Amino acid sequence: MTDSTVFQEASNVLTEATQASVAQTEAAQALTAEVANKTAAIDEKVNQAIALLNASLDIHIDGLFNKRIVSEPAFQIDAGTLKSYTDLSVEVNGVIYSFSEGSALALPSSVTVGTDYAIYATPDGLVVSANFTVPEGYTASTSRRVGGFHYQDGEINEYSLYDLRYYPDARNWLTGANDPRGMARVPGVGWVDIYYLNTTPDLLGTSAFGAQIADGASPPKKPQYWGGDGVVQYSDFSQYTASRVLAAYGKRLVTTHEHEQLAFGVVTGAKVGSDPGTVQYHADTTSKFGIVGATGVMWQWALERWDRGNGASGYSWMSGTDGEGQRYTAGSEGIGAAIVGSAWDDPEPGPRTSHWSNEPSTSHSAFAARGRSDHFESC
Repeated sequence: MTDSTVFQEASNVLTEATQASVAQTEAAQALTAEVANKTAAIDEKVNQAIALLNASLDIHIDGLFNKRIVSEPAFQIDAGTLKSYTDLSVEVNGVIYSFSEGSALALPSSVTVGTDYAIYATPDGLVVSANFTVPEGYTASTSRRVGGFHYQDGEINEYSLYDLRYYPDARNWLTGANDPRGMARVPGVGWVDIYYLNTTPDLLGTSAFGAQIADGASPPKKPQYWGGDGVVQYSDFSQYTASRVLAAYGKRLVTTHEHEQLAFGVVTGAKVGSDPGTVQYHADTTSKFGIVGATGVMWQWALERWDRGNGASGYSWMSGTDGEGQRYTAGSEGIGAAIVGSAWDDPEPGPRTSHWSNEPSTSHSAFAARGRSDHFESC
């Protein structure tokens, strides 16, 4: 083989190697570009996911009120001291504050019987105040109302404790605001007004200590939701009227079955002896759940109505609906309406005491009413 032949073969080998190298370089560049494109696409997806996560976190942080225990209020009485029953995380003006289980809450230096108190989360801890707008020394930016309770008979009613995720579902139909004041939760019943319905529920709420009791001699003022102006009173206090008034505040009358439970713990047979006029406390007529005047003070309208006829004969159209239509009943007393609890001078007051001879249109000075609402809780 001549030198020229060897040189030519070497040149061919070198050319082939160069071409292969160029091809490999181009393939590597293409692969690098593909990887870069895919990396950019992945980065975009990641950024989208982060944005969605941040948005989700913003939603949950705004208004955050987190507690580990759902089926109990966040606050309870422990050996006479008000404490947080669980660890709490609460957002106040964009800042999250944590409060440990067992944290003690100091009551105001002076507490008043028959008063509702609010619990606030603040940068300084959990604060109790009778002010339902902001606690003393704080503003709306440095505090947030997260619960509350009713103080009666020299102590906190433990059944009245509530928080933002555990409370009576008693929504004022005019304002849309939920009003937990003056209520206690009773097993198998729901939340019950501690006190009788009063004559000025738009002003005081439906359950207020010391207020004038709404009854046949002192009918309540018409709620603004039903067209009231703060002056006009109903002409009577029939079962119809009592039901109408309570409905404006997201409540209804209790049933005879519910009264049996909410009045548990009273002294059967105990009674106050005279028309009280205003809501007052008497130990013997107050139930285990702090329901004042459950028996032996005023009869209370119950929810039940029934047909007194035989269902077949003697029926005709009758008035007696406070001007809202007529009733097809067996005579003028064809519909029965129950009352419960017994009055100040009537016989046999007790949790299961009931009276079944009245009509829903009856109005009497010894007939009062008490509201009841459903329970709400969420995780």
